[in-house]
Amino acid sequence: MSETPPSPPAHGWWWVLGTLVIIALGLLAVVAWQRLDSIKEPAIASATFADGFKVEIVRAELTPKLTHKPFRLFTWAAMSEGVSYARSSLLFSTKETNGRLSEASFEHQSRLPCLSLLLRAYRPDGTAFTSDHFIADEGLDLLRVKRKGTRLIGCEEASRTSALGLCQLLVEVEDGAGGWLPFCGPVFADTRDAHALALRSPFPRTSPTLRLRFQTPGQSPVETSIPNAGYRSSFPSLEPVSIPAVKESDRFRVELTKLSRNASHSTALNFSPTFKIESKPPLHLDQPATDIRVEDMQGNPIFYSNGYTLLPGHKLARLHYTLRPQAGTFPWNAADVTFIASGFWDETGKMARAEITSDGLQLGFHKLTLTPSTSKVKHRKTNLPPLIDLKIEGAGDAAMWARVQALSPKFSLAIFSDEAVAFGSMTNHGQSWGSHGKAHDWTGNSSWSGSPKPGSVFRVALVPETKPDEFEFIVDLSTAQPK
Repeated sequence: MSETPPSPPAHGWWWVLGTLVIIALGLLAVVAWQRLDSIKEPAIASATFADGFKVEIVRAELTPKLTHKPFRLFTWAAMSEGVSYARSSLLFSTKETNGRLSEASFEHQSRLPCLSLLLRAYRPDGTAFTSDHFIADEGLDLLRVKRKGTRLIGCEEASRTSALGLCQLLVEVEDGAGGWLPFCGPVFADTRDAHALALRSPFPRTSPTLRLRFQTPGQSPVETSIPNAGYRSSFPSLEPVSIPAVKESDRFRVELTKLSRNASHSTALNFSPTFKIESKPPLHLDQPATDIRVEDMQGNPIFYSNGYTLLPGHKLARLHYTLRPQAGTFPWNAADVTFIASGFWDETGKMARAEITSDGLQLGFHKLTLTPSTSKVKHRKTNLPPLIDLKIEGAGDAAMWARVQALSPKFSLAIFSDEAVAFGSMTNHGQSWGSHGKAHDWTGNSSWSGSPKPGSVFRVALVPETKPDEFEFIVDLSTAQPK
């Protein structure tokens, strides 16, 4: 009599069925993640050429820095890396996670608000469009992207032939008088992501909407409109000063001596200002660092490109002229600095000896070297050549490095001495230290000029950042004189 094989237990079938369900759900989840991973921000406007080439405007913002983060539903924890660099008047930054772009940002070196666009474009066959060329500095420069795989890591000058032919896509904004102004960009941070960033200043801000124009080779330009990110219904009235004009502070006297109108082929005003500076005692040995920021009557920053160019029909501008004393030659009070070394001049008054103080040792400084100076650069105010060079070195962990940075954000040295003038700066170099922290080493350099008295003493100080003085001039550029 034959035996009937035993039936598998009921729970065994349920286990098989459950496994199949889990596998199916896993496959569906992967497909869903891949589909969701490709989700794009909706466009706020678009423009389509006659052949089907299409440009979409994803975002339009008034911001000093435009940041784009590609959508990712899920990211494995892994090593990330980033690259920051400057080229022409622009600053770029990219971050990569797991070999893919995780963030890209684009800003002007002035770090002032601009009209910033996030774009994407599609060829007539529906595939994503990207380019390795773009224009910068309001159309004056043509740059080519350098990539690591698909990701942008830098850029270099390109031969200036046809900007449209090389870039294949140009973006412009209306100038308010029937003409067009070029954007910086569009820059494609990653060809796999295929989004582009662009910025522009100045631009018209008195209308709630802005017209944009796009160009691609072989096609007629197309236009579209977007909400004006910088719109304001009214702007403050400005009262211009008469030239020459003088402004003073406790430390400086600044005279705007002349406004020069530069030759221009457009209807816009292109000009350059000239200033005269006088430092008041005790800043007589200092040569301040200068900076100028120009804004039009709508608050747009005007960037320098062979002069400052206003929008057509504009004639008033606001000039912000900033003077910052040099930290190395500023007349610091002893209570405001941290002394890290002291010494004395020898009997010739041309060489010195010094050692690190206890306060300097506690800040991680451990080596000091004095040598006869080989520099031929004379002090700007005294016109005296350097006598000796000082090099002071330090090292420590992240906490020590943070203390040094807090005391001197720009890592500047100054010398307290009645008979010599000092000027110098510090540089930092970081290096990895195992996996539990960060080790740093830093180096300070200073050159000394003057006529020190033999045997006189001096002290080396780590000094904070100096505070700037700002002077504002409202000018009428219709009064500018031709060069």
